[in-house]
Amino acid sequence: MAIFAKSAGSMTLFGGVGLVMGSFVSGGTATPNFTRFANNNKNAVITTVIAFFLGNALMFAFGAVGGAFTGKDDIFYVMIAQGLTLPALIVLGANIWTTADNGLYTCGLGLSNITKMPKRPMVLVSGAVGTVCSVWLYNNFISYLNILNGTLPPLGALIILDYFLHKDNYKAGSTVTRNINWGSILGVAAGALVGNLVHWGITSVNAMVTACVVYLIFNALDKKKV
Repeated sequence: MAIFAKSAGSMTLFGGVGLVMGSFVSGGTATPNFTRFANNNKNAVITTVIAFFLGNALMFAFGAVGGAFTGKDDIFYVMIAQGLTLPALIVLGANIWTTADNGLYTCGLGLSNITKMPKRPMVLVSGAVGTVCSVWLYNNFISYLNILNGTLPPLGALIILDYFLHKDNYKAGSTVTRNINWGSILGVAAGALVGNLVHWGITSVNAMVTACVVYLIFNALDKKKV
């Protein structure tokens, strides 16, 4: 009996590449929040490589193959279409739990650093905001992912760029006197705008390049002032 794959829609090659790159960059930006708990650098690198190159690759493969043959864009519905309702519910629960846990920690930690308030109440604030927003997100998930694809990569690009340009600021015991880096803020804003509004090329690459260019311009102007 022949099996024919079903089309779940259409997407350009650049669009697909952009989504994959955006997913990796977005995950990589938040990963240091967790790998910093590793007992040594070697284990941090090993676990990250396994998670990204093995775990993420399998995730994409399962989603792509299952989606191609069922026409569904969610692994939950793909599993139900194959008669795996109970495993689908377990996978859905585990996926939401682990993803929400990571998101709450990352967001709570970020808000704590910004507001200088304890992390625990900021986690509660993040959870409340996330729960309210999930009502909209449930019906607009794909659109939301597309927005993140053009918004998050600039963050990771500027973190790496700033590290290589100002390594002394990242040494143990160093003190950073500047509270707000306007070059980074404007770079992220510009990168996000280009990533979401310019529909040419690879979205995540466009966003990262724009963010880095804006950052370097402001960094050069800042040095001239000094």
